[in-house]
Amino acid sequence: MLEAVVTSHEDRAKAPREAALAAAALLCSVGGLALALEAPWGERLALGLAFAGLSYPALVFALPAAGPGLRRWLERPGSRGLYAAGLLAVFSVERLVRGSARDLAIAALYLAVPLLLTADRPSAPRPLWRDLALVPLLWIPLELHAVPGEATLLRLLGLDLLLLLYAGERRLCEPGRWLPSRRREWLWGAGAWAVFLVAAIPFATMTGFAHPGLSARSPGGWLLFLVLTYWIVAVPEEALFRGTIQELLARAWARKLAALVVAAVVFGLAHLDNHNGDPPDWRYVVLATLAGIAYGTAYLRTGNLAAGSLTHFLVDVTWRGFFAGPHA
Repeated sequence: MLEAVVTSHEDRAKAPREAALAAAALLCSVGGLALALEAPWGERLALGLAFAGLSYPALVFALPAAGPGLRRWLERPGSRGLYAAGLLAVFSVERLVRGSARDLAIAALYLAVPLLLTADRPSAPRPLWRDLALVPLLWIPLELHAVPGEATLLRLLGLDLLLLLYAGERRLCEPGRWLPSRRREWLWGAGAWAVFLVAAIPFATMTGFAHPGLSARSPGGWLLFLVLTYWIVAVPEEALFRGTIQELLARAWARKLAALVVAAVVFGLAHLDNHNGDPPDWRYVVLATLAGIAYGTAYLRTGNLAAGSLTHFLVDVTWRGFFAGPHA
């Protein structure tokens, strides 16, 4: 009991600092997007505002002092509808400038179907039959580009919806602070990355999948690349594949290791449409599966998504930043 009270006080004491860091990271991201986009300033501003607004729910979920308050608010009648309406309104800031009303209608449908499927607001953390439909409904439309819009914003939209259903209402996973905050998380995140590279680099170079070579980016381009790789690639994919799919399988089977492996295989197969040559590129599938095992191990050993997101980030930066040589 005393330990819980101390932890609560520590979380409250850290809240202003964490909020300031989150706000600084968000401002850097918005600024980078605005500078990198080759478009009129009105479109840049719309993209930046939508990016900031869609990043906000995920940042709040991850703050220990704010997350519980958001969960309590989500328990109120009508709150999930307001949450979804807010997401759509923020998304519309960019779509009304750079897209069409039809795009908004499709985005509204993307948000509405999962909410209707869970209209009874299931709170049980155990897997439900509806998860067989719900998880693909969250993932596949974005993977197949069925929802029109800026890819950066769509990933955030999917992340916010996923967090509502699985972190907020189902309490299935704890996002953590997204960035590792404990020594154990840093060690497992970096360690899983290092072990993965021992196997991945020889395989990638011998099969011609990748070749050493530094990516040609400006300093500003590198900063934007690092921020977006973490926030738009690593965090949403870890929330889906580890925080949701791996966790659902682990609770259904009561076998965490088997769940880790199956989630990694699903993650690998999800890269069938990513390729360096003629699709499907099975080298990509093999490497992504091995990477999924590394990410899942970091998640399993630390209990939140921060360590796995760090591993994912380091892997992607390694390939896209330092193995950018000409492909065979």
